[in-house]
Amino acid sequence: MAAKILLVLKQEGRKDARLQKLVRTFKKKGFQLENVSLKNLKFDQLENVLEKVKSNHKKVERISLISNHRLLLWGWFRAYNSLIDDFIYVPAIEEKDTFHQEPLKTLANLYEMEKETIVGDIYVDIDFENQHLLFPMLLVNFRFQYFSTMGEFDWDESPKKDPILKTYQLAGTTYSFGKIGMANETIELNDQKPKPFAMDMDFMKALAAKPDLCMYICINVLNMQIPASMKGEVLNTIFSLFQETTAKESIFGDLEKYLMTSNPSFPERVYLLASSLFLKHKPKLLELIHKTMLQSPEYTSYHYPLLMSSLGFMTSYGLDKYEDLFNDQIQIMERIVTYYKSLLPEPVIQKKKKIILVVSQLLSVNHSPTSLAINYAIYLKKANPEYGISIFVDDFFAYSPNEVLFPNAYRSALSTQLQKEHEKMLDGHEVHLHYSDSSLPRVDRLKKDLIFMENEGPELIWKLGANFSLIGAILYDHVPVLSTTLGGAEPIPYAYLFTGGNTKEEMEDEWKKHNGISSKYKQITYGLDLPGPTAVEERSKYGLTPDDFALATVGNRLDAEMTEEFISIMNDVLKKDHSIKWMIVGKGSFGDLRDACKDFIQNKQIIFVDYQRDLPGFYQLCDAYVNPFRQGGGISGAMAMNEGLPVVTLKGPYDVTIYTGNHAAVEKEKFGAEIERLFLDPSYRKEKGEEMKQRIQEQFGFDKAIQDIMECIEIAKKEFENKNKQSEA
Repeated sequence: MAAKILLVLKQEGRKDARLQKLVRTFKKKGFQLENVSLKNLKFDQLENVLEKVKSNHKKVERISLISNHRLLLWGWFRAYNSLIDDFIYVPAIEEKDTFHQEPLKTLANLYEMEKETIVGDIYVDIDFENQHLLFPMLLVNFRFQYFSTMGEFDWDESPKKDPILKTYQLAGTTYSFGKIGMANETIELNDQKPKPFAMDMDFMKALAAKPDLCMYICINVLNMQIPASMKGEVLNTIFSLFQETTAKESIFGDLEKYLMTSNPSFPERVYLLASSLFLKHKPKLLELIHKTMLQSPEYTSYHYPLLMSSLGFMTSYGLDKYEDLFNDQIQIMERIVTYYKSLLPEPVIQKKKKIILVVSQLLSVNHSPTSLAINYAIYLKKANPEYGISIFVDDFFAYSPNEVLFPNAYRSALSTQLQKEHEKMLDGHEVHLHYSDSSLPRVDRLKKDLIFMENEGPELIWKLGANFSLIGAILYDHVPVLSTTLGGAEPIPYAYLFTGGNTKEEMEDEWKKHNGISSKYKQITYGLDLPGPTAVEERSKYGLTPDDFALATVGNRLDAEMTEEFISIMNDVLKKDHSIKWMIVGKGSFGDLRDACKDFIQNKQIIFVDYQRDLPGFYQLCDAYVNPFRQGGGISGAMAMNEGLPVVTLKGPYDVTIYTGNHAAVEKEKFGAEIERLFLDPSYRKEKGEEMKQRIQEQFGFDKAIQDIMECIEIAKKEFENKNKQSEA
């Protein structure tokens, strides 16, 4: 049987536990050990060593060399590349010895390797503990492209190599390595100095071929003395190299391992986690972000922007929720609230006949939560003219100066930039607007917000889609707080009553699913004041014929919301008939969709529409609305219903399903069949569309919605009073 040989070359007088451990692994894999002594060894004598080793065996099928002597191993990797099957380097502190001379010194620098034939890599026994022995050295001249980790080592087969006699010409001297009769290769070395390191396209191209080294390079980029914004851009680009590859799983695993074993600082952790969004690895990232905050109480002053960004990451990147999600969010928020309360004066609220709506942000008229908040304020004032009504805009995603330590923070436009549009939407109704001032440091900002609240003296605070409001949480002990969800169960328990369109059972299920706190809850009817079409466009504008069956899907975050499962179902639907057309309204790269549905995009069965200001007018072109498997999108679906379109949506606690009713929604396994039935049966399509139009217009008016909210306001007040009585007792 042919022998597999491992040549073992160790630095003199040094015990190396890592090397010995790896040697034992090779022995278990069937390699026979041959120790090579450094004593009297010269760089150009490797051939003699090999001949001696081979003479001890009848037949040799593979020769590998392992060493912690960098100069010799790296130099031999070039000069004798074709004579050794595998080169394994165990990083170690280098010692000054007789080998620091030419040509070894130049060869071991790995400069100008592109000029010669090199087969295989140097395999390195590297981890986050010893990576500093290789980096940033491997970044110079992109040396890393000639290395792989031991995880990539092929124990079964060695690379195929043809023997080559290498001749190097350096500074007027010629050096040859190999035997006469081998194919000859002459390389002229110019003794060049290292090129300046640049993270350019060549660097990225080299790195794309080395996913196993990705995290080591990211760590070194993070420690470079370059502007923070540049670090973020570079890390984003690095991670994006692998977002469409199978390697992203192992890279994310390396990131997890680094965070667990190397104890990086909070800023380093959040920098890497936020950059890894570009890896598009949805599982576990959200959990790691939250656990990082929980493990770093000394950085509490920086947690709120990260907590708010994590909400945006869930929707814009489609990050997976996890079992302890609500429990973690509660702990983080409680710590943040306690921290800021310790820095603020005790609030003094002299209650007046005023109600303050707290909202996360106010954007344009086409932003559904904005329209909903302003309409609620108007109708609340109409129903209660004796009450002062104000909207407090918390601007969750407009952060204060110097509190964001990470790249890719989820941000939104400043609400104040659209103040004139908000005032126009109020149309002269006596509703006051107040915007949290994000130009101030967070403590000063909260002080100013508290002064506003004290001056207003609200009888009640109504958080509308603002569960994570800091000011609402700080005032929880001083004012009755009502909280209304605009999508799913709300985790943060700073309210005396929670409300929403879902049933109590659905909310309880979600609280339980994510280890949240079961809270007092009342189902309400949402108020809708939906616009009609301003114009009706021609089908031909979008390449539609009168006979086409046009499906519409609308959203601002469809890139993240359209799951692989949903795309697969739609793929099957489109296969049924070439006249089925799918109109996708919203911006995004749609990478998964483009990969799965290339043919349908090419033959115009899938039509992308960047933006539609007049959605009701656009819906006039369509035959049905298809809702992805998402929490949000409620208003887009409601508008489709208002225009008489049948809506296909999942059963369950989803925003669109609140409007359609569970009775009109379908199970996941029947989703595609429901679309096909609407396509094949025009009478069923018409009947379902009419039913949905009737439901949205009759059951979601503001008269009933305001009646529900007034009942909830009284319940919240009573719960607040009961709590105070219990505290006094």
